[in-house]
Amino acid sequence: MIKISVVNRIIFLLTGHLAGYKVVGGMEAYSELTTFYYTISFGMLVLASILLMLLGFEILNNDGVLILAALIPVGLSLGLVNQYLPEFHHIYLGINIVAMLAITISRFYASEKTAVIVLSLVHGIAGAIVVWIPLVLVINEKHNLLTLLISVGGIIIGLEGLLLAFLKMGKPLIQAEKLYTYFPMVLFLASAAFVVGMNY
Repeated sequence: MIKISVVNRIIFLLTGHLAGYKVVGGMEAYSELTTFYYTISFGMLVLASILLMLLGFEILNNDGVLILAALIPVGLSLGLVNQYLPEFHHIYLGINIVAMLAITISRFYASEKTAVIVLSLVHGIAGAIVVWIPLVLVINEKHNLLTLLISVGGIIIGLEGLLLAFLKMGKPLIQAEKLYTYFPMVLFLASAAFVVGMNY
């Protein structure tokens, strides 16, 4: 696996600070439950950034880290659903509880290919929600155009997750070296898009 550079460690540090800012000072406008979901999402982003900064890209092969990382899009999508579509919250929460159990079981008891497929499906569904809700809000003129940055962040992190999934299955769409080289900046840009889009 490619060795992590000093520049990439700095980018992960900045990403962690950015996500930490959202956790500490950017939740005043939400209900308690929505705050809880967003805190899980950005808290996991802080944790992932710290682990990547300290331990390098090898940590992406750790099953426990992959399970926790799934909480980033899941938590964000749950927060958006609870905030804007509360009538669907309990149904979507139930779906995600089952999904997280499926990820956990498949990581330890299924083949690598099956585990990656399950993980990709969960990320894909959560990512679609993250992209769709802000887009609808802007189209219906309930939020300004900056809200679309949440959708942009969802697309960026979703594509990166898809590329990592194909790499893990042994069918990389791009070279591993390039993927890991750009991963820190991609994660930072997605995090910045989420924070700015949610704040404005």
